[in-house]
Amino acid sequence: MKFSYKDENKNENDYAHLFSKGILNFPENHLPVKKIKERKISKVPTKVLDAPALYDDFYLNLIDWSASNLLAVGLSNSVYLWNAGNSKVVRLVELASNDLVTSCSSSPSSNVLGVGTHAGVVELWDCIRQKKISTCKGHTARVGAIAWNSNNVFASGSRDKNILIRDIRTKE
Repeated sequence: MKFSYKDENKNENDYAHLFSKGILNFPENHLPVKKIKERKISKVPTKVLDAPALYDDFYLNLIDWSASNLLAVGLSNSVYLWNAGNSKVVRLVELASNDLVTSCSSSPSSNVLGVGTHAGVVELWDCIRQKKISTCKGHTARVGAIAWNSNNVFASGSRDKNILIRDIRTKE
């Protein structure tokens, strides 16, 4: 013989009515409570990096954190890499004195960094070897955004109102 309790006015998944009718009773201090471990979040930064030549321009993307824990920062005509593992800083890119870094973006899991310039060029750099891989031309104005689809395909958006999609495995 199977015993079941069903109230026609209640949803089958609603068991709160069982407590209100006294069918199931738990003393106040014995209610099942799931303890939530509180996470402590610091209110102060863990590290402060000096960036004196960081341009205050909404349309520039000058900071990018790579999957290999490198923070790329575009300052004036240079890109610096800060290694979060050992706190070392290296200058990866130095453009001509009359050009500016306007965007930087790391590929998802490789060590390639795309650097957009005010002159409309995208330079691809190997962050480990610290060598330029290639230069991609085609824009006529500053490159404000670079986005990666995979380790080999990226899109660059420019003030010239064009978005160029490129595969870095092809020769131009």
